[in-house]
Amino acid sequence: MSPAVSETQPRITGRVIDAVTGRAPARLPIAAVRVATLEAAPPEAPAPVEWRGASYADGLFVVELAGASGDEEVVVFTASPLYTCATAGASLPVGWPTSGALLAASPQALRPSAEHLVELVVQPVVAVEPRTEMVPMTDGARLATEVFLPAAEGGPWPAVLARTPYGRFWLHDLAAVFLARGYAFVAQDMRGRFDSEGEAIAFADCGWAGHRDGYTTVEWVASQSWCDGRVATVGGSALGITQYLLAPTAPPHLVCQVVAVGAPSLYHHVVYRGGLFAKADIEEWLRANAWPDENLALMRAHYTYDSWWRDFDAATQDKVAAVKVPALHIGGWFDIFQQGTIDAFLSWQHGGGEGARGRQRLIMGPWTHAIGGTSAGQLSWPDNAALDVAADAVAFVESCMRGQPEQEPPQPPVRYYLMGSTAEPDAPGNIW
Repeated sequence: MSPAVSETQPRITGRVIDAVTGRAPARLPIAAVRVATLEAAPPEAPAPVEWRGASYADGLFVVELAGASGDEEVVVFTASPLYTCATAGASLPVGWPTSGALLAASPQALRPSAEHLVELVVQPVVAVEPRTEMVPMTDGARLATEVFLPAAEGGPWPAVLARTPYGRFWLHDLAAVFLARGYAFVAQDMRGRFDSEGEAIAFADCGWAGHRDGYTTVEWVASQSWCDGRVATVGGSALGITQYLLAPTAPPHLVCQVVAVGAPSLYHHVVYRGGLFAKADIEEWLRANAWPDENLALMRAHYTYDSWWRDFDAATQDKVAAVKVPALHIGGWFDIFQQGTIDAFLSWQHGGGEGARGRQRLIMGPWTHAIGGTSAGQLSWPDNAALDVAADAVAFVESCMRGQPEQEPPQPPVRYYLMGSTAEPDAPGNIW
């Protein structure tokens, strides 16, 4: 199914071709940038992105160029680090995007028609062609699951799993991080989302209630011939919430988790923070992500903490005691789920079951829901506020999966940024 596009916007249309298989990769992230913008960018900087799109089932893509004029030149390329350019449509200067870059002149003239399609030929870099598996859950509903395997010979490999309501094909960057280190990577659309079957009630089947989709998926991954039986889970925000709900189900093959800006209790930390309905956050999130209307109706109907909400609360004493694995919790002082991150760490660190208690780690930075940078709204912190959270995540998974120390000397259980004035160069604080 191809996307609906405006008839008035300048746009580039094309088809992506995998040079190895000859097939059309679906849902491959596509990006575009003006030639002038690219030429003005610092030589060593990542390629800037001004417009985004994605390829569909037949490999076709449409990138609408809002704000572009008809006589500008545009470079279109795949934004996935899993692919690189196999053949470029033009001679590209050094420093231009190498991930499937192609020069397209005069986008206004490139109308969506067969004779004007841009062919974008790409080649896998660190993975064989990902394949989609429709994984059956306990009720027979099949969840769309993308499997990425390392390109190197060998296997079976330990696996890293991310479950998402936002579309599994947008996890290419995260996949590349782990594939390059010898892990299989698995990305799954949650129940009822995108290509997955079943009813789309947010997080209803992620934990111990309902059909236990998280548990079933972990055990399915562990049983595959390409997996050595060890599974870690990763992800942030909604992808972190799914992990918190999964943890008390204690899948036998789950080894560890990396949860960024997540929340263990949907009622207390997400929907009714402080007992008041988070109207702007919740209604906008449901609307922007096209959740069925039933979701909002259920949340508004259960306006007190009742038995319905307890099925979405991994912070109760019995659920905490059922957690059996170490986890890295990453949060921000200005994040909407700040308290959820802290509560999850404290609960599991002191009240978790064997394997979890005393084996949790917490990182809290001066960040909003977007973690790792040096700014929060109008506040700008010193450069030392920046943290490579992906590197911390990989190091933690390595330490749990392979017994490799994260750092020497070992990191303390809690690492937090002590904030000071952002306007005084020599102000106290602003240190980890």
